[in-house]
Amino acid sequence: MFEQLDDPNPPIPDSETMRQVQTRARNRRRREFEIAITAIVLVATAATLTSIGLTRNRPAGTRQASSSSLYPGIHQSGRGDYPPMPPPCPPNGAQPTVLSGHFCGPDPQAGNGSGLDGSCSGAEVIPPCGSGAQPGIFYNYTLPINCDHTVFFNGDYWNAQLDAPRAQSPSYVWIVLQADGTMRIVSSTQSVGYSPVPPGAATIPPPSC
Repeated sequence: MFEQLDDPNPPIPDSETMRQVQTRARNRRRREFEIAITAIVLVATAATLTSIGLTRNRPAGTRQASSSSLYPGIHQSGRGDYPPMPPPCPPNGAQPTVLSGHFCGPDPQAGNGSGLDGSCSGAEVIPPCGSGAQPGIFYNYTLPINCDHTVFFNGDYWNAQLDAPRAQSPSYVWIVLQADGTMRIVSSTQSVGYSPVPPGAATIPPPSC
């Protein structure tokens, strides 16, 4: 049977033999492909079942990691990962109000001061620049934002409890005298408290920057 190995001209298989060889080769490739597909399906099914089992076995009262636990700077409230929404503003509110730190009401207009664009000059005799402001009453006010963060209100100078980063153009705000003796300016873009300057500490208008 080994004589044909040394034959320089081995016999050529007939066409029927070639067809059988090709058929067997195709069948083998098909079986290999079916085995590979079956293995992929089994792996995916096992992964899905494992995930479902882990979810069902999680102890009651536990939660998956949320954005608030991954990023501690984000507030986590009782019902989700975002701070609670402020209460809605009253419909058709004609008077400015502050609800839970949220401003509601109409936009402020220029103040009634004798200075630039309604700002206080210190010579006024009626509020809000002059004395006589009533606690809880909101007044239109032209707020100067200057170097020393001082404003004139209710016949006196007041210092801001937060420093402005730089001098800016005057802006229109609501100004209100509070029951505790402090003053606050509010608008849709800012809310800053002010404390009265001790007598004699400021006797002239603040310098410009």
